Amino acid sequence: MTWSVANWLVAAVVLATHAWLGLQAAQLKRRPGTTVSVLALLGLGSFLTIGFEGVLPEAIAVPLIQVAYTWVNLLGLFVGLFVYFQFDARLWHGLLPAWQRQRESAYTALVFSGVVGVVAVASAMLSPKVVEVNVRLEHVTAPLRIVQISDLHLGVFGQNQATLESVIGEVEALEPDVVVITGDTVDGTVDELWRTTAPLATLAHRIPTYMVLGNHENRWGQEEWAKEFRRLGVRVLRNDAVWLHEQAIWLAGVDDIDSSTYNLDLALDEVDPSNAVILLAHQPRVVTEAARYGVDLVLAGHTHGGQIFPFGWTLAWVKQSGYVSGRYRRDDTLLYVNSGTGWGGAPLRLGTRAEITLLHVRGYD
Repeated sequence: MTWSVANWLVAAVVLATHAWLGLQAAQLKRRPGTTVSVLALLGLGSFLTIGFEGVLPEAIAVPLIQVAYTWVNLLGLFVGLFVYFQFDARLWHGLLPAWQRQRESAYTALVFSGVVGVVAVASAMLSPKVVEVNVRLEHVTAPLRIVQISDLHLGVFGQNQATLESVIGEVEALEPDVVVITGDTVDGTVDELWRTTAPLATLAHRIPTYMVLGNHENRWGQEEWAKEFRRLGVRVLRNDAVWLHEQAIWLAGVDDIDSSTYNLDLALDEVDPSNAVILLAHQPRVVTEAARYGVDLVLAGHTHGGQIFPFGWTLAWVKQSGYVSGRYRRDDTLLYVNSGTGWGGAPLRLGTRAEITLLHVRGYD
């Protein structure tokens, strides 16, 4: 994934502002009003900037939104480290004057958060790693190679048509029998992103491609996006299922669990439970209900693997019942959670890596 000049300019502004704030924090005891005001204005400004989406022209709004998302994450990291180092200084260096503890804590937090920020941006820029997963299911009559991609978030700063073309190239090199996309492919309307998603037509023409919609498609118009993806040749599974004859597998899919159109009953209505059943769902917590239906394998995404440890990981763990990334089992149902092929919000990844999953599904015979 590559950055444009605008991306680098925004990153430079964020890092420069971050450094300036750290230097101001070092003088908190001497000039508390200045630093507190800056923190308040930047924090409030970051959240207000997110509200510019759909109001300001896209060329202006998108960089501002990315500054906001990136700043919120760096600010949280800086404040957390600053408080920790303040406590540590009081604990081990209680004889130091207060102003010196303040300065050392601010400088240390600034350096640590700056280094971590650079590492997180660099990690987000790495190409997705290929994770191979072996799965054995009852009643499968022939091997099936599935490539799963998820959470591309096309339209988010730096994730564009070139990004999609690069991912498609990597997917095709794996020579799958089918490709599945488990939601949050886009972050924008059809009118804004139809050119960006156009390469999906090439993929769908070469390899059978199936998709479910995520909460971001729901946000940007799931009916319109479902129609557009179908126009490109992608089979969108909206609470329905298809029969893969050669492997004797039902491949089902549901709308996002937070959508009013989510209906697992309908998705599995025509499925014969004596056959192997693979369910595509955007959010991993669907596995709780899927297990009651006897689904064999659930493929999900949504969490980005936590994206930014520990904040994002903790949030994903809480909201998704402990299912963040990788392989799990719920009763007799297997679950695999893809860590996301792109990123959401800020171009940051910490403690996780973008992923393309290659699943080797076989029977027991």
